[in-house]
Amino acid sequence: MDEYRLTKGHYIICDPGYVIMKNKEGDHLIQKLIKQFYKNMNKFHRFKFQGVVIYVFRSEGGDGIFDGVGTDSGLIAIIETDQLKGDIRFKQDYSKGKIIAFEVNEPIIAQVEHFDLKLSNGIRIHTV
Repeated sequence: MDEYRLTKGHYIICDPGYVIMKNKEGDHLIQKLIKQFYKNMNKFHRFKFQGVVIYVFRSEGGDGIFDGVGTDSGLIAIIETDQLKGDIRFKQDYSKGKIIAFEVNEPIIAQVEHFDLKLSNGIRIHTV
């Protein structure tokens, strides 16, 4: 089981393609993310790209909607949104798509086991 500590902030859970812009800078970022991810696609990863931290794992069921989170890439990301403000690689409106948004006031743990996400604040994403 892989796990990471999420600190205070506003987070979204979504397909990373839902928030990465379709511009030159966004295309470069998604290509780097995919290349790094597929070095070990069965792991829950923490990547940092030019100051932006993205946690990402794959769903067991591939594309679909899992407990309210949609993916058409088979990937699910956790991203703290304050770090995206003003970054041209990212959309600034996160209200579209099958996205879960939540606040973290005290640090929580994010775990992925058997392709399912469990947050210590009670959020669960089952990906079969």
